[in-house]
Amino acid sequence: LTSWKLGERRIKKGDEVITVAAGFPTTVAPIIQYGAVPVFLDITLPQYNIDVTKLEQAVSDKTKAVFIAHTLGNPFDLATVREFCDR
Repeated sequence: LTSWKLGERRIKKGDEVITVAAGFPTTVAPIIQYGAVPVFLDITLPQYNIDVTKLEQAVSDKTKAVFIAHTLGNPFDLATVREFCDR
C-alpha cells in the first residue's frame, strides 16, 4: 500500500488509515511505523470486528485506506467494506 508504483493512490506519511479499535498490534503497528495515522472504529459485540455502519463517519480528506483483519476468526462484513472502498 506504500509502493511508489501506486502513484497518487499510495499511502504517504500523514495519510489516515481506517482500522479496528480492538485489533492486534500487528494490524496497527505498520500504520504507525510508516507514519500514517490510524483512525480507530468501534467494534460490534460479540464478534469484535469493525462496526461497518461507522465507516462513513470515519472518512476525511486525508483517508487513504481501510486496513483491518478478521478478529479471533470472526469474519467482518467484507462485502460492505469492499463496497465502501470501491466508492
